[in-house]
Amino acid sequence: MGTRRTNRHWAIAAAIAAVCAFPTTVFAVPQIIVAHGEPADERPTYHVHDTMAITIASADTMATTIALAPGGIELTAVAITSLRLAFEEESDGMRVVAEIVDFGGSVGNPEMGMQTLEKDDAQGEMVFLVGSKGVTESVSRPDLSDDAGQFSLFNQLPHDLFPGLPGGAVEAGDSWSDSVVWRSSAGGMATTSTASRAYGLVGDTLLDGRSVLEISLLAEVQISGSGSQGGIATSQYIEGIVMGRLFWDPEDRLLHYAELHRDLRGSASMEGRLPGEIALMGPQRIARDQ
Repeated sequence: MGTRRTNRHWAIAAAIAAVCAFPTTVFAVPQIIVAHGEPADERPTYHVHDTMAITIASADTMATTIALAPGGIELTAVAITSLRLAFEEESDGMRVVAEIVDFGGSVGNPEMGMQTLEKDDAQGEMVFLVGSKGVTESVSRPDLSDDAGQFSLFNQLPHDLFPGLPGGAVEAGDSWSDSVVWRSSAGGMATTSTASRAYGLVGDTLLDGRSVLEISLLAEVQISGSGSQGGIATSQYIEGIVMGRLFWDPEDRLLHYAELHRDLRGSASMEGRLPGEIALMGPQRIARDQ
């Protein structure tokens, strides 16, 4: 267990170092309204690049390390998508229609081979409602193939594009928090994810020539799932942290850029077999077109 704790501490330290390495110059700002509302940019396009290292260690490798070992599997999953957003006014906020304009991805490793995902694997729109403090309801999801449905990207993406905001006036050094839940179903597995998120307004900075607000994020995440795969009952429970920095454009009232790093670990089991360890790690980057 000492090796697992050491690995986890190193992973968290590496994530902190990666986040802190982003070059910015932060300035203190007076009180400013930080709330979602009708954006000045009516048709923004976002590009999302998600890379996740998936490590599965069977019961006989649990006493050694979470890294690849005999009896274990290590995969890399990459998803890249572009979304064009449109907004409709609602009585208590706005309806967001996020159209998938491009998608691609892969999952696997050199030893097992790589499976490629194409644009046809993810089509259509995500529709969700947003209030002044964040997403209030998921209305519909895009059409995903079984392979693309394995990615949690599209389930959590509304909450990443429209993060929790205080919905009122704050100044540098202020903090706030929220909790969100999203559910998904793919490959015979129904999954519920919960994130308790803590934010802090760092200050004002320049990014891509824009004056944006830098906001820190630290989220505690729990993911539980159960179902049947090939007629065999399967379950999993994963928990950990997601941390990063958000750059929010107060003039356009939109997220401008975000970089998030996940460190999630837990166990997965199949009926008739001992449970194995599972780890999900890696960065996600979200960028708005200039």
